Formats: sequence, structure tokens, C-alpha cells
Amino acid sequence: MTPLPPDSQPIPSRPGWRIGGGLPWLAGFAFVFGVVVRIAYILLLHDPRAHIYSDMQFYCEIGERLSRSDYLAGPGDVTHPPAMGAVICFFNSHGGTLANWFDKKLVAAGGFVTPPGKYQTLRSRLTNMVVLQLLLSILAPLAIAMWARAMFDWRAAWMALGVASVYFPFIDYFGYFLAEGYVILLIPLILGLIAFAARAKEMRTAILLSLAAGVLWSVGMAFKLVLLPGVLAFLLVMVVMWEHRPTWRRSAALLLAIFIGATPLMVVVSNHATHANIGKRVLVSSKNGADFLLGHYGRIRGIYWRDPNRAAPMDFRFGSPSSVQRGYSEVATVNFTMTDSVANKAAAWKWIGEHPFDAFVLSCEHVYDAFLNGIPWPSSSTQFVSLAQFFHFLYAVFLFVPSMLAIALVWKDRGLLAVLRSTEFLIACPLLGVAASVFATIGELRYRIPWDAAFILLAIHMGRQLKIRLSRATTDTSKPQVETTGL
Repeated sequence: MTPLPPDSQPIPSRPGWRIGGGLPWLAGFAFVFGVVVRIAYILLLHDPRAHIYSDMQFYCEIGERLSRSDYLAGPGDVTHPPAMGAVICFFNSHGGTLANWFDKKLVAAGGFVTPPGKYQTLRSRLTNMVVLQLLLSILAPLAIAMWARAMFDWRAAWMALGVASVYFPFIDYFGYFLAEGYVILLIPLILGLIAFAARAKEMRTAILLSLAAGVLWSVGMAFKLVLLPGVLAFLLVMVVMWEHRPTWRRSAALLLAIFIGATPLMVVVSNHATHANIGKRVLVSSKNGADFLLGHYGRIRGIYWRDPNRAAPMDFRFGSPSSVQRGYSEVATVNFTMTDSVANKAAAWKWIGEHPFDAFVLSCEHVYDAFLNGIPWPSSSTQFVSLAQFFHFLYAVFLFVPSMLAIALVWKDRGLLAVLRSTEFLIACPLLGVAASVFATIGELRYRIPWDAAFILLAIHMGRQLKIRLSRATTDTSKPQVETTGL
């Protein structure tokens, strides 16, 4: 891997990988502590099988239906990206080898949020999935450390490992059957592989890393489509604007390899989703139009989609946790299905045309809700609400604000153009993709949390920059002042 040019690393690179230093030991302690907490939280205190309601229930019901050999997927099965339902389908079909032991522990931990009898067979069969989510939660801090190493150096990687190991949202979301936990791991893996590919010495290595990143990107989009704009923003800035961007020849090769790696799975997913959606073409799911309407139909708590075909109705009722926390109470009713993207978009554009300023303010509210407002759901409705809120405050003060300051310092020292070309902006640009996505649809904190690795990297970089600036200021003030007199 070729090092970045000197002007890109104002922080001197130190041999931070050496075990003799204090930082690796501290990061290692935080990682081991995080592993212990994850084991206790995911297996005992917050077993995902005890929280099958709302979105988790929706995914479980899809997975259970798809595991039936005689079941044919329909429009109601592709309202969400399919990967989570597919994972549940797989484990539901193969059963759980540790079911009896875990069931006893689950009951001993204080009972179920969902009634014990409901989904009991499914719970037993998803035991191995709980173990998988535990293992993925342990790998997530290592993936974030890898991305930090790709962007900066070993010291940044150790710091990122320590912070990510004890960051509660990166533990909490593996305690639910939700896609967020999986993409918390996939996002830094994808971006880290792309960054390593951009700096690899040999073209062959760069292409292999890019192919791997593309495959993981397609897996990530099958879990959460927001990875599409987020990763595209990273690629665009890296090959066009980044001050250390690869040559055009290498950039073209990397982009081609990434898209080749991503294409096969996306084609399969899109074709299956389109077939289930009665031939109406979708990329991974059919809910985009419904999310657009949910975010642009006034200050509402949710929408009841009432299927006009009452002979075999497919009714849905969805809302936003952010709207609930804001106290919005109205539930709008529309007489078309949630899967009718054309009707959803037409209703949304009609409302926007009648209330253009209100629509703009609501879109800004969605961005604010995704980055700063409220308490993360589902934790906001569990016994861990105070812990979730506390870590949200920590995020706002120690991650969000320092990250913004890191960008501002580049602007102050080198100008706006330098900001757009900086490593700091490259790390932050996926967040712009997230912001654009929630601006157009609906915003809540759990849409942003999987991307908090970017805030961790920027906050660490800001802390190191601040230390250097304070050190220089102290050195300058300690120098003796030489007085001169003019003749």
C-alpha cells in the first residue's frame, strides 16, 4: 500500500501497531470489554427473539412465509429490502441446535416483550441467527478500525477500535432482527476495501479488493437501499475530487471492478423482487414511493393504506418513530396499496404542489430527525431507553460536533475548494447521501446510526488535530520574545 503524500497527513505517522505502546492495550481492553457486554446483552439481556414486533415482526413473518416450500412470494413480501427476510427464512428452515438452552436463558432473563406463546416455534429455529448476530456485532468494531487504517494510520485504527467497541448503538441494533445491525458491519468493510484498493501498489490487488467491495455493496443494498447513495457519493468524491485520488486509469479499473462485483446479486434480487411485485420493475423493494408519501403528506403520525380490492385486501399501516416523538397524532388514510408506487408518488407530488414551503420544511425536519433529534427506535420503547438517549447525547457532543469542526478547520486553513478535495470530506460524503435520502423520504435516527463510523473517524482525527494545535501553541508561547528597538 502506498502512503499518502506528506501534505495529507499533518499528523505524523507513528508505529501505532506496536504492542509495546499504551494505545493498543487500551483499545484491546475496550474491545474485550465490548465483547463481554455484547455476549451479556444479545444472549441474555436483550435476546432478539424476545422483541418480535413492528418491523421485526414484519421481517419474521416474511421469513416464515418464504420458508414454506409451497409459498409463492407476492407484492407484500417485497415492501422491504429482501435480505433480512431471506436470512430469517434460511435459519427458520434449518432450525436451531442450541434452542433448548437459549429458551431457558430467555425466560430466566425476565420473560418476553412479545407474548411467550407467539412465534415460539420460530424463536427456537432462530437460535443460530442470534449467535450469528453476536459474532457480527463483535466483528463490527474491527471493520471500523480497518476503515480508519485505510484512511489514516494505525493510531487512528486503534482509537476507532476502542470507541466502536463501547458505542452502545453498535451493540443495541444486533439485539433486534433488523437490517441495521448487518449494515453497521458492511458499511466500513465496503468503504475500507475501496480505500485500500485506491492505495494498493499493484493493480491486481486493487482490482481484487474492488471486486470484494462490489460484492459486499450488493449484499448491503439487499439489506438497506440507503447504501446505494452513500457508497456512490464516496466513489464519486474519491475518483473526481479527492486530492489523493488514483489515476484515471486506475479509477476506471476500480469502478469497473466494483460494479462487476455488485451486478450479479443485484440482478438476481431485482428480478425476484420484480416477479413478486407482479411484474412491476423494482430494484430491491417497492416501498420507496410509500416512504416518499409518508414524509410528504403533512405532519402526520402515519398512513393507513387501504386496499380498494376488498375481496383480498392487502392493507398496511406504517408510521415514523420521529413523528410519534414529535407528538403528531393524525393517521392519514389513502385508498390505494402501499406497493402502488405510482399512486404514492402522485399523492405526494400533489401535496407538495399544494404546500411547497411546508414540504421543504418537512424535508429539512427529516434530515434533522435523522442526525440530531429524538431517541433511537426501537430502544425508545424498551427498558434501555435512558441508555440509548445518553449515548445519543454523547454522539451529539463528542462525534457530531467534532466532525463538523474537522471540516470547518480545513475550510479555515485552506479554503472551500480544499474542503471538497480533503480526506475529511471523503469520509463525510456518504453522510450527504444519507441526508439526501431522508430529505426525499422520511428521517429517523436509525437510518443514520449505521453510518456513525464516519463520525467516529472524523472525531478521532479532529481530536488529534486539536492536540497538535495546542502543542504548537504552547511551544510558541514558551519561546523567549526578543525585543528590538529601531534606530
